[in-house]
Amino acid sequence: MDLSSNKLSGTLSPNWRKCSNLTFLGISSNKITGTIPHEFGQLTKVRKLDLSSNYLEGEIPKSFKNMTQLYDLSLGNNELVGQILTVFGEMSDLGLLDLSSNKLTGRILYQMGNCLNLQLLKLNNNNFSGSIPAEITNLIHLQETLDLSKNKLTRWIPTQISKLTMLQSLNLSHNNLSEDFNSKYCIGGGAIGSVYKAELSSGDILAVKKLHYVEDENTLNEHAFQNEIHALTQIRHRSIVKLYKFCSSTIHKFLVYEYMERGSLGYTWLHGSS
Repeated sequence: MDLSSNKLSGTLSPNWRKCSNLTFLGISSNKITGTIPHEFGQLTKVRKLDLSSNYLEGEIPKSFKNMTQLYDLSLGNNELVGQILTVFGEMSDLGLLDLSSNKLTGRILYQMGNCLNLQLLKLNNNNFSGSIPAEITNLIHLQETLDLSKNKLTRWIPTQISKLTMLQSLNLSHNNLSEDFNSKYCIGGGAIGSVYKAELSSGDILAVKKLHYVEDENTLNEHAFQNEIHALTQIRHRSIVKLYKFCSSTIHKFLVYEYMERGSLGYTWLHGSS
């Protein structure tokens, strides 16, 4: 049953529980209000449930624990509140979970690390606080997206995140994380930032530039940051260092480059040192 992308309004009826053979129910992108009936937990054969992009409020029903065959759950872009259910950690078949753009609070529970078949996890645009649980790095089958951006997460990024070798997209931006760079790995610096040598568990070596925070202006050198991204993504030349990724948050900005042996770009190429 797919009723998505219409102009349906009103609330979700508890009578949906009578459709006991449903395997897919999509009512996304409508104007549905009210709460999610706890009777939805009786849809035990549903594999995909998409209620995203409505005006749903209240908490996620605890009865979802009965939906043991659920593979794809999309509740994003609503006004849901409360905390993540611990029962998600018991859903062994869950592969895609999108709770983004709601008003969820509390911590990201360590039980999420039990959803070993997850390929996509989107918790961005909520009010989650606390640290990123190390157990989330047990989700070694994550290959599409891990998005925890635009929350209130603190402390550091778990070093075990390097275990997520299949992951294509990782977004931790717009939080209050603190990337504690050790000065012994600093290999250079300048007016706008410092450069650190970073060795991955794979053995690959990268150069990470951390831009300085300018306290009196309460900003970063945004102009220089944008210029550098633009230049290194538009220009391709053997003498120009390759930019792999960049990361931007409210108070931190990083650029990730290929690592060059024998000194800096300027010293090695521009001044002709061998």
